[in-house]
Order: sequence, then C-alpha cells, then structure tokens
Amino acid sequence: MPLPPITLAVRDVTLIDGIGGPPLDHANVLVSGERIVAAGPAAQTPVPEGTPLLEGAGKWLIPGLVDLHVHVNLCGLEALPLWLRTGVTSVRDIGGSIESLIPARAELAAGTREGPRLFTHGPMIDGSPSGFGALPGGSFERLWSEVDRPEAARAEADRLLAAGVDGLKLYQGLPLESVRALLAHVGGRVPVTGHLTRTRASDAVRAGINCLEHNFVTPYNDVCRPEDRTAEGAGWHTPGFITRVHRGWANADLNAPHVREFIALLAESGVYYDPTLTWGTSALALEETEAEQGERHLTPTMQRRRELLAGRRAAALGATADSLRASAEKQLEFVSRLIEAGVLVMAGTDTGALEGIPGFTLHRELRYLVRCGMTPKLALERATRVAAEALRRADDQGTVRPGQRADLVLLDADPLAEIRNTLRVSRVVKDGRVYEPLA
Repeated sequence: MPLPPITLAVRDVTLIDGIGGPPLDHANVLVSGERIVAAGPAAQTPVPEGTPLLEGAGKWLIPGLVDLHVHVNLCGLEALPLWLRTGVTSVRDIGGSIESLIPARAELAAGTREGPRLFTHGPMIDGSPSGFGALPGGSFERLWSEVDRPEAARAEADRLLAAGVDGLKLYQGLPLESVRALLAHVGGRVPVTGHLTRTRASDAVRAGINCLEHNFVTPYNDVCRPEDRTAEGAGWHTPGFITRVHRGWANADLNAPHVREFIALLAESGVYYDPTLTWGTSALALEETEAEQGERHLTPTMQRRRELLAGRRAAALGATADSLRASAEKQLEFVSRLIEAGVLVMAGTDTGALEGIPGFTLHRELRYLVRCGMTPKLALERATRVAAEALRRADDQGTVRPGQRADLVLLDADPLAEIRNTLRVSRVVKDGRVYEPLA
C-alpha cells in the first residue's frame, strides 16, 4: 500500500522508539502531516526525493516527553513554549482553572498557540473547609473546589466532566466516604488521581483510584510509624505539618510489615505512582548546572509567585538540616523499593506549585528516577509510552511507530549512556511541526 505524501523525514538517526526494544542505528522516520507513517532501518524505509529533512546522523531520536504533574496557571500561559522547546510535548495539568485551560487546550491542539499538548483535570476537589482558605490573599488562583459531603463530590465530578476535563484530581482534605462516592460515580470514565492526606493512600487504592501524587505526603500515613501519623484534617497548611512529615520520614522503618504490605498493594493494583521527587528531597538537590536549572527562563508569573510565597515557605519549615537530609534519603530509598517491586513509578514535577522552570524540571525528575534505580531506558519509557497509557492515549502517542502522533525529540547525545543528555535537544517535533530548542 503506497504511503501518503511525506511531509518530514528524520534520516539516519539512532532510534529509541519507546516500545521497549534496543536502539536502532541508522533508522529513518517518515511523517505525513501530524502522524508517523513509517519508522525502521534506513535500507527498508527509503526517504522520497524532495522530502524536508532533519538529519539524524550522530544523533538520537526519542518520543516526545510527558510531564504528568504541572500547574499551568501558576507558571502563566506565557510559559507554555518552555515545555515544548525542552522536549516536553505533553503536560497533564492537575490543578487549574477550566475557564482558562479548556480554551488554551483547544488553541494548543489547533496550533494557534505554541506549547505542549495539554490534558487538564480542572480544579482540585478538596474537602470543606479547604486548606487553601488559610493562605494569604492572592497566593493561589482559584484552582480548587470544596465539597462537604459525598453528594457534593458526585455533583462536582459531574460539573467538571460536563466541562470536558480529561480527568479528576482529589485533594488532601477529602474524606474517605467522599473519595469512595466519587470514584464509584465516575466509574472509570476518566482517570482519577490524588494528593491525599485525610484519606489514606491504601484506602484510595482499594477504592479504585488510578494514580497517586507526591511521595512526600500521599503515602506518608501508610509508611511512617503509627505514632508519627498526621492528625485527621491536617495538611501542608497546618502549622508544623511539613516539619512533622520530614521527621516521620526520617524515623520510618521501611522493613516494617505494614510498609512491605503497602508496597505489595501498589504493585498488585497497577496504580500509577507520580512521586514528584523534588518536593521533600531538596536537601539532596542534584548538583545542577545553570543550564540544567533553566533559571534564565523564569516567567513574570512565576517570579511574582516566588516573591509572594518566599516568606510563608521559610516560616513553615522548622526542621534541621540533618533531619531534612535523613528524610530525603529515606524517601528516595522508598521510591527505590517501589521501582524494584514493579510499581508504575512515573515522571511528574509539580511545576508551578514548586519552584522550577517548565521543561527543565521534567529533565531533573528523570535524573532523580535514575538515581532511585531506574535505567535511563526505563525512565524514558515511563515519561513517554507509559505516561501515554496513564493518560489513556497509548493508541495516539508515546512511541515512535506508524499511526502515532509525530511527537519527537532529536538529541545531540545518547540519553541511554547518560540521562542528563535528554537536555541536549537539537530539535523538537510536535504534530509534525518542527521547533528549535531554547537558546
């Protein structure tokens, strides 16, 4: 069967297709419009004469990367090109304004706004009263909703689904009865993830949640010693909460039976686990170069937010440096055990809520995952093919094979030899359009 008109070809590249096989040297990838139509050995995948080319000799090609945890509103819509031009071709916003993000999603899909493909879960569904109400005025946009009973949780899910969200996010103050009611009501129609505290992660997994966010807090009451558990209704807004959680992590016994049982539950359930490792492990910050940090690309929205929250963050953290380091080391050890057990540990960053520059933070998270025991190859698969599975878009994106969207990242160095090489971006392709990397 003849190929459709070829609009772009990547020629003579080392292909890392995301499917799981070994790298393929001297490969050609052919694109027609927004889709990949052929990918294989150059001898078997000839490039039609006159086709626009990306020369791949001496370079590596991977699928477009996915950041599973961002807050676009807290970065500003002006930050969207940063993700795209660092090789992040899709982001999942799990705490944002549907009034701004639903239109932005359409503009990105149409190509009238530059940036990654956007999946939005709308506002975080919290219990009542929400901890956000305790923040100084203007600290957050209205990126959350409050529900005070199971019926209200079901109604809020209906409201967001009718608006066209791609999934739902449950938040720290939501009690178990509302979590159960919402999950049963949604019935798997869209993915549901959770940043949880009041509801134990283990209970949410048994109730059918699809994904867990934040290794620092969500699994905490399932991992820490019983005497270190946080009080019902506590959360990051509660005075002393962050310090208590750090100390609890430092004291946790990861060989305890309840911890082994929890890890087994996560592995058996197939739940996706998005640790956002920067939160809680800053005491073990990687020795990043200025280029890896990307600070020169700080947006005005992010700068204003940093200034607003600087004092509150300093006041909230009273733990000692030794306690912070011990906590960070224990958290990384726990994630290492999850990886070893086969839990679907993913790549998300909480960019916007946490400090860091869009796009650059995803590359940092990949480095953290490798530090926790993943091979670079597995880390890349979790940020491409498996991320697409978590988004329920595996038939549309996440690998380099015929029929998939032409979301590609051309690299100047081998990411399997050194995961930091994911930042060596030569070109980015999204939906068959070619973009230059950030200068």
